[in-house]
Amino acid sequence: MLYAYCQVVLPSAVHPSARRLTKILQDRDMTQNQLAKAIGVTQGQISRWLRGRNAIPQATAMAIETIVGARWQWLLNGSRPQYVDLDTAAEYAVSEFRNILLTLPEAQWSRIVASVRAMAELINSMKDGKPIKPVKHRKAKG
Repeated sequence: MLYAYCQVVLPSAVHPSARRLTKILQDRDMTQNQLAKAIGVTQGQISRWLRGRNAIPQATAMAIETIVGARWQWLLNGSRPQYVDLDTAAEYAVSEFRNILLTLPEAQWSRIVASVRAMAELINSMKDGKPIKPVKHRKAKG
């Protein structure tokens, strides 16, 4: 009974990731419910993590990184930096994408590259405030 009382009352009984998760929600101006929906858990689970009752699983911390940009290593053990450097993340994503393309036959990656270029043009036109024209989709052969 005394042990259970100490776990609830003493701050050392709270999992350290609880304070870091609280900071992430404050920094990103997110509610528990918004984060729960984004990573596919219940709001009750987020609440348990925030109270320090449960440790956050690594896979979930990685999902949180994807959603809010807070490094999973920082969330779980406090290692710096706190947030993902977006330039480094983008370079890594491009590198991984290139490696995947290199495993495909040329005809496949040529179509993928053309689609990526079209998406880049669309994004640039959105930045310029130009209206976006709907695209008619062709039916797949087969």
